[in-house]
Amino acid sequence: MTFHPNQLLNKSSSALVAKSEDVLTNPSLYFENICRVKRLVDTVGYTGPVAVSGDCTKVRQRLTYSTDFGSHILGSDISIVPLDQCEVEEIEDIDKIIAKIKQNKAMATQVRAILVKVSDLSLSSLQR
Repeated sequence: MTFHPNQLLNKSSSALVAKSEDVLTNPSLYFENICRVKRLVDTVGYTGPVAVSGDCTKVRQRLTYSTDFGSHILGSDISIVPLDQCEVEEIEDIDKIIAKIKQNKAMATQVRAILVKVSDLSLSSLQR
């Protein structure tokens, strides 16, 4: 998706991110996701500070079914059972996927979150 600079000035930052083809849909820390943040920052012409933080939190081992980003069984260690193998296409897949996760002892014990924050103040100053 390409924006003319004048269009960027009239859009809120959240609307811009939501409509961008570079919106992050893969939660893993891949180089490509960092590149997408860089492209977004370059697109809006932002040159200020960027805050990056991370957290590793222990979690209770639990599996759950989610339709938020497709249909998946969540709660597995994706380094052992990749997310694409946790995708539910038919209702019968749920029991099979859960059995596979348990058989491989792939219940997640911690979660890692990486957040990249670009200041909203600098984006609003572009609108003047």
